[in-house]
Amino acid sequence: MDVTLAERAVTVDSVQVVGRSANADPTGFLERRRRIGGGYFFDHGEIDSLATLRLSEVLRMTPAVYVSSAGDVTVRRNVHNSLMSGCSIRYFVDGAPYAGKLDDFRPTDVEYMEVYPDGATIPPKFGGALGACGVIALWTRIVHSASGGGKPK
Repeated sequence: MDVTLAERAVTVDSVQVVGRSANADPTGFLERRRRIGGGYFFDHGEIDSLATLRLSEVLRMTPAVYVSSAGDVTVRRNVHNSLMSGCSIRYFVDGAPYAGKLDDFRPTDVEYMEVYPDGATIPPKFGGALGACGVIALWTRIVHSASGGGKPK
């Protein structure tokens, strides 16, 4: 028995395949945590394990900052561990400057948090020495682009 198949072209819709390594970190957090001294780094597992309702509560275990009962965060000076007056911490959310407060975000919203208490430890990505009063960078639990720019919630 001979069987002959006829050729027939079939057109299918185009398909876009996007791959990502399981170890990919488009925020750069893991690399900074590994390489930079002088900062404090919290990942979602550490933040979740504290089971707190306010994100500022996570910082109570960080000796370089003071958290008021209202959730305001102030950097402590290294020299005498005193509070810096008139000096505001700069916030970044998903790589962009943020003018709000830390407690605008629930702990469950945050994938990573980086705390840099003085200008000498702040990466250029967050303004370097321009952030002499300290920087807190949050990375929310959203899909980040390769450039690290997401949108705050």
